[in-house]
Amino acid sequence: MGSLTRPGAAREWGEDALSGIVGHVSFRWEAIDAWFEEDEQAFIQPRSPYTRADELRSGRAVRVELDGAVLADAPSSVMVLETELPTRYPGPTRSAG
Repeated sequence: MGSLTRPGAAREWGEDALSGIVGHVSFRWEAIDAWFEEDEQAFIQPRSPYTRADELRSGRAVRVELDGAVLADAPSSVMVLETELPTRYPGPTRSAG
């Protein structure tokens, strides 16, 4: 970001790394000012992508159309992340009655 640098904050794993992590990047937690999962700041370690059922607020817009008719159009969304399932964007909550 501009002139701000963080030497040693990230490491790209090369050919000398363990199998399976070559080409991946790891970050030193304390070297980063803030961590985010979508629009929510994370204060502890990132959640596991292998065992999770989470909902995260997101600034991503969602637009749903059917045969050219707009069914939903929102400037932000809630993402439902669950192990081994595609990301879902739940619809608005309807009141009973």
